Formats: sequence, C-alpha cells, structure tokens
Amino acid sequence: MEQFRRRSEKIAGRCALFALICVLFSAAPARQDVLAEARLLAVTDAEAAIELLSERIAPDLPASMAEFQAPLIELRAELLRDSGRLAPAAADAARLTDLAEALDDPALDGRAQFLRGTIQAENGNLANALERFHAARSRFEATGMQRELARTLNALGVTHNFLGDAERARQYFDAALPQARSAGDAGLELAVLGNLALIIGELEGPVAGLAAHRATLEIARRHENSTQEAYQLANICSRLVETGRLEQAEQTCPNAVQRLEVLGHARVLAGARMSVGDLHRAQGRTDEALRTYRETLELAAGAIPSVEEEVLRRLSALLVQSGDVQAGFMHFQRYMALKEQKLVAEQARRVRELELDYQVGQRDREIEMLQSGSERQADRLRRRNWMLAGLSTAFLVSAVLALFSWRALHVKSTLERELAGQNRSLQRAVETIGRMAQHDSLTGLLNRRTFLAQASREIERCRREGCALTVAMADIDHFKQLNDRHGHAFGDDVLKKTAERMQAALRNRDLVCRWGGEEFVFLLADTDADMAEKAVERIREKIAQVDVRVDGQRLPITLTFGVCEVEDQLGDAIDRADRAMYRGKHEGRDRVVVHDERAPDLQGNGAGA
Repeated sequence: MEQFRRRSEKIAGRCALFALICVLFSAAPARQDVLAEARLLAVTDAEAAIELLSERIAPDLPASMAEFQAPLIELRAELLRDSGRLAPAAADAARLTDLAEALDDPALDGRAQFLRGTIQAENGNLANALERFHAARSRFEATGMQRELARTLNALGVTHNFLGDAERARQYFDAALPQARSAGDAGLELAVLGNLALIIGELEGPVAGLAAHRATLEIARRHENSTQEAYQLANICSRLVETGRLEQAEQTCPNAVQRLEVLGHARVLAGARMSVGDLHRAQGRTDEALRTYRETLELAAGAIPSVEEEVLRRLSALLVQSGDVQAGFMHFQRYMALKEQKLVAEQARRVRELELDYQVGQRDREIEMLQSGSERQADRLRRRNWMLAGLSTAFLVSAVLALFSWRALHVKSTLERELAGQNRSLQRAVETIGRMAQHDSLTGLLNRRTFLAQASREIERCRREGCALTVAMADIDHFKQLNDRHGHAFGDDVLKKTAERMQAALRNRDLVCRWGGEEFVFLLADTDADMAEKAVERIREKIAQVDVRVDGQRLPITLTFGVCEVEDQLGDAIDRADRAMYRGKHEGRDRVVVHDERAPDLQGNGAGA
C-alpha cells in the first residue's frame, strides 16, 4: 500500500510539472502580448503598465522557466527606475542577474548589468555605474549585439558627463551614434543625438547647444517620438533661460513640464521644473521661484540626488537673497549633508570591497593549505598502499567539498531570506510613500501635482475621442474668519468634512484636488459647461449639509464655485473658472457661476473671502 502511495505521488508530481511546462510554453505568445501592451501603456500611464507587469510576473519560478519571465522583469525595472522608485527597480535588476546566471545567458547578463548601472547612476553612485556599464559593454561586444552596445556606449557618455568630463563623454557618444544607426534604432539614435546636443552646449556654449537641441527636436517630431520630443523641449527650456530668452522660455517650459508629467520620467521632470524655477528667478518673480524650487525639492528628495543637490543649492541662495537667512542656512546645511552622505557612502563601499577582497583571499589561502595538506598525506599513504591512498584522498576531498558546499548553501539561503524580507519591507515603504506623495495629507484628496498629471492624460484622451471636459474652482466662504474665530483645528475639521462630501458626490472618473488652502479644483469628464453647472450645483447642495458644530450649534458651511469648459490648455480653463468664482463671491457667495466672456473681469482676491 505504501509503495502504491509513493508511486502515485511521483506520478502526480510529474503531471504537475508537465502541466506547468505546458502552461509556460503556451504563455510565450501571451508574454509577447503583455510586453507590447505594457510598452504601449507606459507612454501614457507608466503606473498602469507597472501594475500590468506585476500581475504577470511570478514571485518564484524554476530556473528552466526563467527565460519567459526575464523580459517582463526587465521592463518593470526600467519603468520603476524612470518613475524614481530605485529600490524596487534595483531588486528587479538583481533578480535579472540571477536569472541570467541560472540560464548561463551572457546577453541577458549584459542587459542586467546595463540596467543595474542605470539605477546606480540615477542614485548618484557613478563609480559603480561605470563598473556595471563596462561589464555590460564586454558582454555585448562578445555577443555582437549592436543595439545593446550602442545603448551602453551612450550610457557611458552620460555618466562621464555627470562626472564633468564632457570631452570623454563626447567620445562615447560619437562611438554610440554609428552603432545605433547600424542597428536601425531611430529612437536610440535620437537619444544619442540629444546627448550630443547637451555636450555641444557644455563645450561650445548654450547658444550652440540651443541650436543643436532644436535640430534634434525637429527630427523627433518627424519620427513622432513623443519621449524625445519632451526631453528636447526640457533641454530647450533650460538653454533659453541660460541665454536670457525669457519670453520664449515662458512659452516652452510649461509645455515641456506638462509632457514630462504624462511620461512619468521623474529625473527629467525634476530637472525641467528646476529650469522653471530658474525662469521665475530670472524674471524677478522670487515668490514663484521659491515655490517652484520647493515643489522640485519635494519631487527629488531622496529619489534623484543630482537634482536634489542642485535645487538645494539654488533654494538656499535665493532664500538668503530674499532676506530669509535662517531658512537659507538650513537648506545649505541639507545640501552639505547630502554631499557628505555621498562621500561616506563611497568610503563605505570601498571598505566593503576591501573586506570582500580580504575574505576571498583568506578563503583561497585556506583552500591552498587544505590542498597542500591533502597532497602531503596522499604522498605518505601512497608509499604504504596505493589503493588505500587513492580511496582516502577521494574521501577527504569529497568531505571538504561537501563541507564547503553545505556552508555556502546555508549562507546563501540565510542571505536570500534576509534580502527577501528587506525587499518586502522596502516595497511596502515605497508603496506607502508613493500614496503619500500623490495625496494631500489633511484631506486625502489628490494634491496639485498628481491632479495635473492625471488631468493631462484625461485631456489627451478627450482630444482623441472628441469628448467634452469641464473644470470647476471652489472656495469655502468666509474661511479666514472661521479660522480666526474658532481656531485652526476647527478649520482643518471643516476642510476634511468638505473633502469627504466632495469625493462622495463625484463619479469614479471625475477628479478633485486640494488646490491650496481652502481652494479646490474639479475635473469633470465627458461633461460640457451646461451639464457641469447642474452637477456642481448638486455638489454645492450636498456640502451645505455638512454637519459642523460649535458650542452645540450647527454652523453652515458654504462654497462658491466657478465653472469653465476646457477648450485648449488646462491652465487657461482653471484661470477662467477662478475669475467666474470671484464673480460669484462678488455677487453674494454660496452659488455656482459659469464663465462668460461677456461678463466684466472683476479684480481682487477672492480666496478665502
């Protein structure tokens, strides 16, 4: 009976393995579909693409099945890296290295090394990045992979540019360009051309760089490459500010930021926003420059070290210039601490490398001693009995190898468990931080940055589908008096309860954010101005029912709304809705007013009135 049970279990196990193999082989075309869908989705919604890939990536697979998962893991790592989530991106890249080793695939190992290098570069670890890129370069040269070699040469150029060596960077870009052309990759060729334009600006001045970026922009538009078009607009924005062409910069910079927000490429977006801050500073708009620098710092802090350093330096200088010496000194201290942290991290890395070298050397010496001892013992035993000596030596070597194998397996298993636990903790932390970064901490509504990013995607959708969109601006009536009379805790309670009613009154596809203070902005999908007026009126009535009490007495809470249909730019529609809202304040508050071009444009400050 026992023998029959064991045989049944073996058969069942083989059937399960065969079924898994069949499923995975049949999933190969599906995997290609997922890759294509994820790449297409990433153009407009990187987060949705990451979620799609995460649903299809198995947490654990036999090494023999790894090749089916590797492309999905690689793409997810790239998207995570571009969105600034470097810890989970690094975990995916490390997993890709393990898969390459299990498959004995030098091409995959080269891509994994390249990916790890890009993550190290984004994290500011440029020495590590160069090491990874050169390892990838040797793999691709050995396997004759032109496109991957071109990407790696391009990355080496970018890294040397970050290190301040523009001449060496140009050599790598000059080497990458013919490789990209031979590989027939127009997108990669554009990326190299864009980087060459940056170097031209570094070596020949911003005017020459501006001309090179404009030429690259025209090529990107001819190829309908939206990513490179956004990148070149961001570079043009920066060069326009550098050359003092502020009116042109004022037209170009917002367009660049809007496009980059849709793409979700955190580092380039942070750099473009910093250029907008430079524009405001050059125009003498100090308050707007400070606000923009702070928003940029919020985006870059802890995620994009190169931009974080620069914006801290600029912010501290502008604060001191504007008279706020204490705040300027505080930001300068953060700037110096960040530089010191990088130095300490580099020293720690060097110490770890030296320690590892020592441990490897010590292990080699121990093995040599063991081998030497074994040889001496074998020689003595050989003189007594050749057969006994052979058996004893074989047993000794087997025992030593078994001991080392067991210890290595035990250490590896322990480290893998610890790493898995750390990765899970990091992933949870990253997800929590991601949620916090997208929502207002008091009301739980979208914050302004996330609202603008999602609204941009919605506007693009409506342009394609020909549907209507309407924005509404809302402001709590007499909020300043409420705060002054009853305290800020009371005001916070009013904001939270008002936000809850707003959220409950909206459809799933509508958006609402806390614009600032007591102001809110709505985006109503598939809704024209007439429909929006009725919808916002219902929201106004629901908020009027908010139950806020002071000393047992119910205090009425009212809002004034301005409504405007989106015709072209979101910013213009919000501005017109704001003017309509102020007209409502002037006419008595607690009402909904639709923007009318024929109505007089009242001047004044309606916020909080």
